[in-house]
Amino acid sequence: WEMGAHGRSFTHAVNSVLMKNDDAAGGTIPQLLEKHEFHGSTDGLILMRLARKMMGESFDKEDAASKLDLMMDTMYQFVSECNDDEVRKGIAPLPGAIQTLETLASYDDVAFGLVTGNVEGIARRKMHALGIYDAGALTSLSKPPQLGGRVWEGMEDKRFLGGFGSDFCSGDIDDPTRNY
Repeated sequence: WEMGAHGRSFTHAVNSVLMKNDDAAGGTIPQLLEKHEFHGSTDGLILMRLARKMMGESFDKEDAASKLDLMMDTMYQFVSECNDDEVRKGIAPLPGAIQTLETLASYDDVAFGLVTGNVEGIARRKMHALGIYDAGALTSLSKPPQLGGRVWEGMEDKRFLGGFGSDFCSGDIDDPTRNY
C-alpha cells in the first residue's frame, strides 16, 4: 500500500480535492485505517473512509460523496503519471498467472474479464504495467463506452471486459455489510 502508485494516490486525491492542499500531512492507508476498513473494499469506499479519518471534524459526507468522481479522476491522473516500475511496486502476478492467461487467450469461444474494486483506469494501468493485458486473455472492448462510461486518458486502447470500483459507490461507509 505505502509503496505503490495506487496506494499513494488515495491520500493525494483526498488532499487535492477535499483538503485543497497536496502537501497536507497524511500517511498511508494501513497507518490511517483499520484493516477491515480497506481490505477487500472498493476504491470509492476507501476514499470516503480515508477522507473522514484525515479531515476529522471537518468531514462532510455529502460533500465528499459529491466529489467522489473527481477524487477517482485525481487518483487516476496520479497513477497515469507514474512509470511502470512505480505502478508495479508492491504488486505482482501470481506465479504461472501470465502463462495461464496466454494459454486461455488461445480459446476463441470464451470471454475473460476482470472484476476489481479498483478505479477502472487504475486497473487498466496495473494490468498494462504487470504484463497481464499483453497476455491477450482479457476480452477487448472495441466500442466506445456506453451508458455514461468514462474515458481514461492514455488507456483508451486498453479497454476490456470487467466490473470496477469506479462503476458504482454506495457511499455508505458506516454499514460494514456494504464494504464489499
